[in-house]
Amino acid sequence: MGTEMTESSQEGKEPAKKRFKRDRFALPSTEEMLQLRGAQESWSSGLMKMQAEELLAEVKPKFSSKSVRKLEDFLFRLKGVLEKMAPKDGLSAADVRDVPPCALLEWHKKVKLDFRPPRAVQVVGSFLLQSVCKPNQNVDVAVTMPGDCFLPKDVLNHRYFDKRRLYVAHLAKGLLRYVVGEVPGKTKGKRRKKGNAAEGFLAGVGIFYLRGDTNKPVIVLRPAGSKALSQWAVRIIPVLPEDGPIAKDKLVPTRNNVRPRVANADDKRDLAATPHYNSSILEDMGEPTRLLRRVHAAAGQFPALPEAIVLMKVWLGQRGMRSVADGMTGHLMTYVLLYLIDARRISKRMDEMQMVVACLSFLAEHDLSTHALQLSPDEDGVSLTEVGLKVFTKAYDCVLLDGSGRLNVAARLSASAAKELQQEAWRSVALLKGSQRDFFSARDKGKEEEEAEDAESKEQAKRERDLYESSSGKESLSSFGTDVFSTLFLEQQGFWDKWDVFVGVPYLLEPDAAAAGANGSRRGNGNQEESGNGKGSRKVAASGTGAGSNLLSLLNNESELFQDLCPRQALARRIGHLLEKALGDRLRGRGRGKHEKGCALRPLVAPSGDLGGAADGYYRVGGLDGAFLLAGELPRSVDPRVQARQESNAASDASDALWFGLRLDLATAGRHVDRGPDAADREAAKAFQSLWGSKAELRRFKDGSLVETVVWGNNTAPRSAVLREIVEHVLATHDASRHVEGKWPCFRGMELDALVNEEVAANEVQALPSFRTAMKAFEAVRDVLQSASLQVLPLRVTRAAPVGPYLRYTSMIQPLPHPLLPGFEKSAALITSDAADLDTRTATRTPPLTGWIVATLEPSSRWPDEPVALLAVKSAMCTRLADAIKEGDKLGDDAPEMQVLGISRFGWMEVAALGYVFRILFVAGADKKILPNARAVQPKSVTPKKNDRASLEFAKLARDSAEDIQEANILRWAPPSLLLTKGQWDLQAVRRPTLHSLIQSFATRVPTYGPVSRLTKRWLAGQMMASHYTEELVDLIVAAAFQRAGHVLDDEIFYPSSIMSGFLAVLKLLSSFDFKSEALLIDINGEGTSRMRAAATKAFESMRETEFRGGPAMGVYLPQDASYGWDSVWSRDGPEGVVLE
Repeated sequence: MGTEMTESSQEGKEPAKKRFKRDRFALPSTEEMLQLRGAQESWSSGLMKMQAEELLAEVKPKFSSKSVRKLEDFLFRLKGVLEKMAPKDGLSAADVRDVPPCALLEWHKKVKLDFRPPRAVQVVGSFLLQSVCKPNQNVDVAVTMPGDCFLPKDVLNHRYFDKRRLYVAHLAKGLLRYVVGEVPGKTKGKRRKKGNAAEGFLAGVGIFYLRGDTNKPVIVLRPAGSKALSQWAVRIIPVLPEDGPIAKDKLVPTRNNVRPRVANADDKRDLAATPHYNSSILEDMGEPTRLLRRVHAAAGQFPALPEAIVLMKVWLGQRGMRSVADGMTGHLMTYVLLYLIDARRISKRMDEMQMVVACLSFLAEHDLSTHALQLSPDEDGVSLTEVGLKVFTKAYDCVLLDGSGRLNVAARLSASAAKELQQEAWRSVALLKGSQRDFFSARDKGKEEEEAEDAESKEQAKRERDLYESSSGKESLSSFGTDVFSTLFLEQQGFWDKWDVFVGVPYLLEPDAAAAGANGSRRGNGNQEESGNGKGSRKVAASGTGAGSNLLSLLNNESELFQDLCPRQALARRIGHLLEKALGDRLRGRGRGKHEKGCALRPLVAPSGDLGGAADGYYRVGGLDGAFLLAGELPRSVDPRVQARQESNAASDASDALWFGLRLDLATAGRHVDRGPDAADREAAKAFQSLWGSKAELRRFKDGSLVETVVWGNNTAPRSAVLREIVEHVLATHDASRHVEGKWPCFRGMELDALVNEEVAANEVQALPSFRTAMKAFEAVRDVLQSASLQVLPLRVTRAAPVGPYLRYTSMIQPLPHPLLPGFEKSAALITSDAADLDTRTATRTPPLTGWIVATLEPSSRWPDEPVALLAVKSAMCTRLADAIKEGDKLGDDAPEMQVLGISRFGWMEVAALGYVFRILFVAGADKKILPNARAVQPKSVTPKKNDRASLEFAKLARDSAEDIQEANILRWAPPSLLLTKGQWDLQAVRRPTLHSLIQSFATRVPTYGPVSRLTKRWLAGQMMASHYTEELVDLIVAAAFQRAGHVLDDEIFYPSSIMSGFLAVLKLLSSFDFKSEALLIDINGEGTSRMRAAATKAFESMRETEFRGGPAMGVYLPQDASYGWDSVWSRDGPEGVVLE
């Protein structure tokens, strides 16, 4: 039997696949490819798992520590205190005057509460699951309010929320008597006592808004004791019993529970539904305990779930999405992970990193604003049909139903936040995939195909390559040259780093603005009028008594903001929709079909509630941003940098404004004419006129169409002026109370534009016209050079490559033409209409060198073999070309007026055309052959031999070359060809023109690259470090910053679209990249691989020697440098280590 099995197995075994005859150059086989990929992924995942374990050890509190055991004792004591609070009847608005966050709205009637002690006190949230994430070490305590305190009709007109405010305020006041304790940072022995010191166990009591909802004030406590214990924040969250007096069927998304604050308020006809208001009440009815039970049950079957929740919290926090009220919170992310468990996209055997990858992949594939999600129903829950889900999708931007089937836990998640979440998840997934992808370049693949000796080998190579590409794919832009884990979890990406332009509008109205808004008129000035007691003013006393009055003032002036959402979020959505509608396709991805899923406009809704800021008595602390301090001190962030940043924000005026981040489409952002619908389409024309008001007008265009049109500024207005005019006009038309001339709206992100053009800004000379004029001058000289070579020179010029910052849009100083040079009038007319003024400002300057032109001559076998003779031939060519320029008859009718300024005996000449100066360097293939035999020494060190005429002549030429170099002020990177080594010749004739071509093409594709590079050079000059950084090094660093800041969306790469965002990306790279131990590989054309990066880093480490004591302080490379042994030529003369640090 064994023999039969052996024979049958041999018969069924496939014959070995035919390999290439040259196995050394063969592509890996299918089996080898799968093994290599499995080994690589295993190594990558293992390393990332180790990094995740180290991160979890840092961000998770040690639950076995003594401080946690003391915290548990604190919670038991707090439970006893809350349950023993004495009842009190008749609580009213007068009882909460000293607690501004709990100011009552009293929509229609006065509200009173008969206080009763809590029905139950229990710990909920992440503390019991051990999924707490630093620095926000919060413990949530759910306090169940007795049902006797409420009536069924309290669901209407904010009555429930007013009673909830009274309950919270009374609890907070009752806890004040227990505030004693030592304040960390104070001298020991000095105790601040409040009430009975023997009963004290609290170090601070405060109130803040839960998730930024002004309807949900909660109490935050700081335990008294050790410093480790005082880092915890205990949040008391009042909730309703599930069997409370409020009926759940009154809280469906289609019901209206807020009547207008006008006459005939009982008229229920045509009242808009209040889904967010209803959801805010419904989430108080047992949601924390349901979530706790569900997560606890899931954690028993999925052991890595708590760690995955912590990692996702870190991922959200590093991207600034966890700290915004309308964004994805850690609480909501827990529901997403539970949904993935229900959908079986997470298995029991997955570790925490695999769960994170699965979650990120799901978020990248699904837009939560268009896909409704529903957890599997609980025992008493319901499962909705498609018709039921449509009710929720119509009422909310995003839908994620909990196990009850009635509560949308994603009610606060806005559509813009969902799109931003999907975009960040997509980038993270691309980063993870790119970390496991390394493949052969197209050039190597082509060589291997050519080396295949027969058609069968080529076909096999193609099949194996297709398999390789399908399993690996192309490395993503974001992942190339980065540490994946650090980028995912350690690199902070705040709101201000993501957007190009920021627009701020006032949140709280000033008294005169409120009056103007009530009368429907537009305020004409920005002067602020303050009443005697300060009520209604945005500037209130530091005691905090003005916070409640500001909220009530907003309620009296704009009650529609309180109809459904909390006022700050309602205003943010209203103005955000208005701006998005007005800007249209000026925003990135709008009006371009598949790209519309990207997030182009995002409001900044801070979690501090509605009245943040030091002037309102708010004390900004880490994780409790915007908490109102009642007594003692509240927990601070562990990180002092976060604490300092938050305190600086508290002292600023930022909390009084709503900020919106915009991503611009550079192709359309500066458009001066907006064409609307045809005049015959009356409905569309009416909507267009309603949006633009007095700006809308009918215009007939050259194609004969008569359409509605809006014209912005004039044809020469910059992009920033057009955007400003659009935003100001649409606010003045639709929200006049928030438009204050000279003050609001406030713009950020365009302040640096003037710095780039400051030298000529007063005369309205833009930067780009001057650079374009210099390029036209170069093109004219290039055409003359190529045409003249056919008639005058013995060899044809095959290529004329420019080299220099003036000719790639990155020079700090603009290339202005000189009035003493020929062709000045033509160039000046292209730059400005005031040529006389340009003449006055440039006449006193020495004509700068605009750039070098490396002219490559066609190959020839007749070049001499001696260096002196070779230079003599090149000098003769320069002389012939100079004679042709002087005569002018052989250059053609279109040739510009030119002037020869000088001829060098070392193969280059200097000419002037259209007001600019160029140096033409002739390069031949014979140079490279002769150079190894030439003496690579300094000019003055040449020692001639006696009675050797050639040696004497060579020494004389060498001495003259040194004087010629000094007199002509040749740049240090362009010495005469005779004195170059082979590597130096490659640098001047090949590598520098190649670099110039790469930078110039990148600057052409990305319009903001050139201005950011010029601004960076100006910044370095202001720091007195410009001499340490060459022009090319700065250009490469800026290109690397753009590569890292860019992101891919639907196969299209988007780079920073404003000078501010691009410059911030440069500063971020300079401050965060480890130049000391890592090579910076800039892949402009997508030719690089991880293998190249590793090779560049290895070469850089070998130059740095042991302990990084030798070699250059930084290593900057291009993929093309691989052909030259990874020579760090771009950063060889870069800054020293001290300057770089």
